[in-house]
Amino acid sequence: DGSDIKWEFGGWLRIDHNKSTRGLSEPTIVETNENGKFAMVTRCSNTGRPELPGYAWVSFSNDYCRTWSEPRPFTYSNGENFFAPTAHSTLIKLRKSGRVYWIGNINDKNPNGSHPRYPLAIGEVDLKTFGLIKETVVILDTRHEHEGLKVQLSNFKVMENAEKEEIIVVCTRRDGSQSAKHSSWYRVKL
Repeated sequence: DGSDIKWEFGGWLRIDHNKSTRGLSEPTIVETNENGKFAMVTRCSNTGRPELPGYAWVSFSNDYCRTWSEPRPFTYSNGENFFAPTAHSTLIKLRKSGRVYWIGNINDKNPNGSHPRYPLAIGEVDLKTFGLIKETVVILDTRHEHEGLKVQLSNFKVMENAEKEEIIVVCTRRDGSQSAKHSSWYRVKL
């Protein structure tokens, strides 16, 4: 009946405008394997300031999301940076194994704000460093030759099929103002 749920407003999470021109938005949050510890990955932006690196940013809470640490770039587990456009991403923690995966766009060079929003990738997160394990990153899809440079592989939903031990990613491909008539489905066997 909801009587056991108590909502409280936690602290704000902010980022310096010299790190992101449009603040932090579209958070994805996961509880780590430590009781009460959560990680949040957010999108940021270098729109209007292309000299700023386009990263996703991560922050941590040790008190059930009441307060958050200063955001830092979400990196590979070895500390190496990777670029990400201004686009949402998703963290998913598997019910059986407790392993955490990140799904989002990874760019090979600094993005220009929201673009490019491809390729779409998935990789496992190292819960000790809370970084993306580079060797596990798999490209699910990327821009096809006939598509424009602003094609978006960023409008996706994620589900877990615990019985088959797979992650299902459903993406609506957009090219400019045109959306694909049918979504693309990616089944990632773990």
